[in-house]
Amino acid sequence: MGKSIITLHPEALDHALKEVDRAALAVAREPAQVVEALRYAIQGTAPST
Repeated sequence: MGKSIITLHPEALDHALKEVDRAALAVAREPAQVVEALRYAIQGTAPST
């Protein structure tokens, strides 16, 4: 596909999605983590602490 992906799923699904996660740019547990990853990729702004 040539597309970067960010996965969003609970820890309970880690084993089932291990192949998808391996190909992903990032793995997130919460929607806010997806926002931070996209902000960093687009703007280069580090995640807030």
